Amino acid sequence: MALTEKDIVRACCRAIYLWEFGDDEVDKRDRVSDKTLMTNFGLAWFRYKKNNRRLIKYTPQQVKDLILNCQVRKSQINNPKNPQISATLMLPTLISTNTQNSYYSILDRCNKAYSTATLHRTRWQYGREFTKELAKVLNARSAGLRGGVQRAFASRVLFFALPEMHVYNYSLPLIKRLKDDFSLQGDTVDEVFEKMNELYELYEKQLKQLPRPKFPANLRSEINKGDWWERRVLDLAVLQNWDCFCRK
Repeated sequence: MALTEKDIVRACCRAIYLWEFGDDEVDKRDRVSDKTLMTNFGLAWFRYKKNNRRLIKYTPQQVKDLILNCQVRKSQINNPKNPQISATLMLPTLISTNTQNSYYSILDRCNKAYSTATLHRTRWQYGREFTKELAKVLNARSAGLRGGVQRAFASRVLFFALPEMHVYNYSLPLIKRLKDDFSLQGDTVDEVFEKMNELYELYEKQLKQLPRPKFPANLRSEINKGDWWERRVLDLAVLQNWDCFCRK
């Protein structure tokens, strides 16, 4: 199945609505916009990267907002590993100075000497590894929670916390759509990210021509550098998520 121009435009309209108002499928008391999630999660990382003496610290309410508005299993609200999200993002094994220097060095070399496809491949491979590592950290099966390794939860955190990296959302509805319509064979993070990146490269030109909101000035560069808006629209286009914008 191919995405049509109408599919992509509809997904863009939906993405703009979610950015400004949030998902009307979420109860009014809990609903927050994508803009709020990006400000909560992305701004903390941006400040840490700019001055690593400022620690990343996500509050329980911020984590709860993300879980409810990204439709992660509600049981994760009580995940005893949630405080480790902040700590994990500062671990040398995940986002150390050396890792960041290496990452941006590779991106710089790709920009100067390699094809766009190589640049995208480098980005999603980094995002894939970060997602898998955080997913293991959030495994709270020993505490009686369902699901074990939290791939969906981890991908949502990183999607909003690190907009400059090519992290794709991982979810059962997305996997089903990719299998039904886009020839996805398995359901691992590696396979899902690789398939989504293939689609990104296929539709990049159309995605980059779409209108977009006015992003916060202190995050605009990170969002644009990582093609976050294009990935957000692509996710919604694959999911065909635009049936309802404002039920409540």
